[in-house]
Amino acid sequence: MKRWNKKARPLLAGTKYGNIIKVWCPYCKTHHMHGWENDASDSDASPRVAHCDRDSPFYDSGYYITIEPKAYR
Repeated sequence: MKRWNKKARPLLAGTKYGNIIKVWCPYCKTHHMHGWENDASDSDASPRVAHCDRDSPFYDSGYYITIEPKAYR
């Protein structure tokens, strides 16, 4: 089984605040903010251009963002 695809983009999960999603960047060790459409489902994933500096591995490829799943009780 192939476990890594060099062309694959990472998926960053974040918290939605209205039409904004805040995701934690493991490279920059900070949050990045992106727009999020209000009609998008919480299970949708959307490609984004990275807000990282040029040294980031995400800079050229970007990443996908999604809403962090809520914990079930």
